[in-house]
Amino acid sequence: MTLRKSLLFQTIIAFLFVEGIIVYSALSLQFVQGSPFLAGSAFTARTFLTSFLLATAFLLLLIKSIRHRIVFDIIFGLSIFLGVWFIASLILPDFALPLAATLTAIRYAAPYIIVQNVLLSVGIAGIATAIGISASWQTMAIVLVVLAIYDVIAVYGTGHMVTMFKGLAERGVIFALILPEKPHLLFKRLSQVRGQEGFSFLGTGDLALPGVFIASVSSTGLWYAASAGIGSIVGLIATNAFFVYGKGKPMPALPPIAIGTLLGFFAARFLA
Repeated sequence: MTLRKSLLFQTIIAFLFVEGIIVYSALSLQFVQGSPFLAGSAFTARTFLTSFLLATAFLLLLIKSIRHRIVFDIIFGLSIFLGVWFIASLILPDFALPLAATLTAIRYAAPYIIVQNVLLSVGIAGIATAIGISASWQTMAIVLVVLAIYDVIAVYGTGHMVTMFKGLAERGVIFALILPEKPHLLFKRLSQVRGQEGFSFLGTGDLALPGVFIASVSSTGLWYAASAGIGSIVGLIATNAFFVYGKGKPMPALPPIAIGTLLGFFAARFLA
């Protein structure tokens, strides 16, 4: 029961933090004249899914062919930098570049779990907003459904998502939020995370994909974005229940989160 409550609390806080930044950023962008992110149709479902599959295949190829961690550290650091830069450009546009560089450097200068979790969350929010605001909600709804199905296949079928995560973790690069059983362990160094014993992991995609959808619906109104966010948290609670029932075994978290996100959005449309 302690483990369940601890993980649930940490994941809910993570979702609220990321989605709060996304909604704020997406709504702020609507007041930016001439923003290239407001096209609303820059991404099609086919374009997004093709890019996603190619990126996944490329990362798997790197994991199989490169043993040194420096390449993966660069990819990880670049992901944080781009996301933080995007958010910072909305809040402090004159200092966005040095701020993003400084915060990214802090991740490596202070390699603690809580530092990675916070900076990775901001990075996820920035990238999710940039993508979501450039696509229609219909497009992202299709993407969310397709990738939820893909997540099940990738975990229980091919198993390559588990392979990819383990391959990155073996190189000391964890593309996920690290959730310890005991919250005070958030202040431990990343090097003290040994395998999965005592820690759970929330994948970046499980945060980013519902976030992308929420960003895409923000243009239709705050009520719709908030409802989708509430739905994602309901799906998260279901995921936590499945995780505990499955005794901590690897499982696809995206399907219940995606279902909850979409149901929350469509419930808001129905009520409106």
